[in-house]
Amino acid sequence: QLQAVQFNGPSDVEMKAYTLTYRLLIQNNDSVSIFRLSESIQALPDFLPDKQRFGMVRDQLNAFLNTENEQTIAEKVFTRRSIMEVVIYGQLAHRNPEKKAIYDGWAKDERELASARSEFMWIIARVVYSSGYFLREACRGILKAYGIDYKDPLPLPL
Repeated sequence: QLQAVQFNGPSDVEMKAYTLTYRLLIQNNDSVSIFRLSESIQALPDFLPDKQRFGMVRDQLNAFLNTENEQTIAEKVFTRRSIMEVVIYGQLAHRNPEKKAIYDGWAKDERELASARSEFMWIIARVVYSSGYFLREACRGILKAYGIDYKDPLPLPL
């Protein structure tokens, strides 16, 4: 029988620091959010190549977030977006009473909390990777439109 669970990941302080920056990418009211950047790219001249690709990356990311998680937490199935929002707004930043109640329920069981936190880390890793790809491709497309062939000094990991 399982006696204890240990979460080997970032500390709460590290998660809070990371989340504050991460929120810039996901909150549509922020000028550097994926949504706002996508709008800005779509507003650029039509001669820019592959403008639609940027919208596709955003759409794929939203589809990923709206998909149900593969494992249950506290005997319920949550979307990845829900897990992300419960951890962010239930524990890390600008607490929402409803999300805090869900998070507190997870926190009553070490296994559930460890599961939720590991899922959260995996979800935001995927969001950050997608965001990095989005930004890199946006810059590359704009440079290419102006005749600059940009080569990455280092390939993206993953």
